[in-house]
Amino acid sequence: MQKEIQNYIGDFNLEYSNVAIFGKIQLQVQKYLILIVNSQCVGQLLGHEIYMIKQLVFYPLQESEIIHKNDLVYVEMIKSIICNDSCYYSLTYNLTHSLQYQRNRNRFAINQKYIENIENKTYVINGFVQIYNNANLTYCQIVRRECLRQGRRFIQRGCDQQGNCTNYAEIEDIYQINRSTYSFIQVRGSLPFKWSQLPSLNPKPNIQIDSNFDNNIELCNTHLFSQIQYYREIFILNLIDRKGKQQKLGNYFQSILESFQRREIQYFWFDFHKERKNLNKLVDEISPILEQYGYYQIANQNTKLISVQKGVFRVNCMSCIDRTNVVQYLISKFIMEEIIEDSGLDESIEYIHKKIWINSGNLQSRLYAGTNSLKNDYIKVGKQTKYGILQNAVISTQRYFLNHFNDYHIQNCIDLTFGLWDMNNTRFHNYKFENSLQRCIIIFIILMFVFTYLNLGLLSPILSLVVLYYFPQVYQVRSILTQ
Repeated sequence: MQKEIQNYIGDFNLEYSNVAIFGKIQLQVQKYLILIVNSQCVGQLLGHEIYMIKQLVFYPLQESEIIHKNDLVYVEMIKSIICNDSCYYSLTYNLTHSLQYQRNRNRFAINQKYIENIENKTYVINGFVQIYNNANLTYCQIVRRECLRQGRRFIQRGCDQQGNCTNYAEIEDIYQINRSTYSFIQVRGSLPFKWSQLPSLNPKPNIQIDSNFDNNIELCNTHLFSQIQYYREIFILNLIDRKGKQQKLGNYFQSILESFQRREIQYFWFDFHKERKNLNKLVDEISPILEQYGYYQIANQNTKLISVQKGVFRVNCMSCIDRTNVVQYLISKFIMEEIIEDSGLDESIEYIHKKIWINSGNLQSRLYAGTNSLKNDYIKVGKQTKYGILQNAVISTQRYFLNHFNDYHIQNCIDLTFGLWDMNNTRFHNYKFENSLQRCIIIFIILMFVFTYLNLGLLSPILSLVVLYYFPQVYQVRSILTQ
């Protein structure tokens, strides 16, 4: 690796360990070699060390020895995405591969477009890795976020014209027990057709179908056919509400699926909010399919194939971060118990399993919505608590403001980093903190004080937003926020 780096930039005397080439990138003025120069080892998996990226260095590949001033802003945008504790690599193991599925995996490599001409390729994934070891077992979870259409909540929904879905991720649970290794995979992703939900002053913006029915059928079929190629069979588990705006979206999705005649696709619509007090009902409903799909197992120090996973669950809610995480945890828990029983391990790992799923859910939520996940109390104690309700209210408020004042810039950073953005053609503009937006914020604050003075407590922000929503200037604000 060091010799190849020297071929690009000459003498390489940096005193860093685990140095790797992230790739080469052309910014607005110059071309750069991007090096991973600082990382944190998160553990060993199958004898391979896994690292989290902490620091990148950009080296100009032209005669200049410094980053051009016009490129500095783009360098910082890329660093903000790669160095936020969500990008992982190994010098000896391809993290885009799962144990069972090892072909056509470049869609999970965040640096795929930057390493085409690199000899010693290091594949970097965006997502989550946590590894737990004790004397009897290793439990690892790897979240691989697909890099074809990532983004921020409300700004990015649905799929693109190639059937690539927003916030799509593959989650692999790996267990090493005695002389056997087990693997179980689930996936999640936005509803696979063209729809949008652009931010507005309404905390729950209107949903819009962005293409005709025939085109959406084609896009959904393209997406699901690619899933069948990867995973053989798909069980689609839809968790959105059967009422209001979400019901209309769910009915539309169901009508698309009814047009398909594929034995490899099964579908179940489970209203999470309606059935949240009895989530075991869902596990009971799907347990025969879970047992049918099974899990991947190799034995004798990974030399003998015992079983393969015959299909995957594709779970979604509206954003695929909160309800989805709870249900995927329950699915994972069911399989974990099967694996523990099969292995004969006389030990419970339920506590560490919960902890890792909460950490994983929080990270995936931060990447898409800017905050930790909602509904973590369902994983911790199996039900929603009063503290959980209060915590959810705080997180929802944080998300509301992030959607309006932060996400457009972050969407630009994501698109640039993933190679999906033309630097000379800005896709999203930052909000303009002036004129009508400034007046609306001032009015909101005044209304908050008024309603608080009237002793309306927690209703104050809600009533303030309701009044503000019907304020005439709101339409000017919307046009600025969604340009």
